[in-house]
Amino acid sequence: MVEPRDLWIFERNRLLILKSLFCCENHLCSSDFMNSLDIPKNLVSYHLKTLRENGYVQEKPVGRNKNYQLHPKKINQVIHVLKAVGLIDETVPLENK
Repeated sequence: MVEPRDLWIFERNRLLILKSLFCCENHLCSSDFMNSLDIPKNLVSYHLKTLRENGYVQEKPVGRNKNYQLHPKKINQVIHVLKAVGLIDETVPLENK
């Protein structure tokens, strides 16, 4: 579950980035978020950095770009958060550990 110290994650853009990563089967790069969420590059970079530093997102260099995916150990926590704010359906199952 989400602890009080984790309330920073409920910022709108962070939630939308997490939802995009959760719903996508492939890795995403920052331009994917800029285009689909209409967020400026500096904000995308800031939110990805915050999510990465807190262990929610993994970064993988690919050429000159960086691709992002959810950290496997945080997927269930992300599911709980996204369900709590109504961004995914309550029937979405948790990942098997």
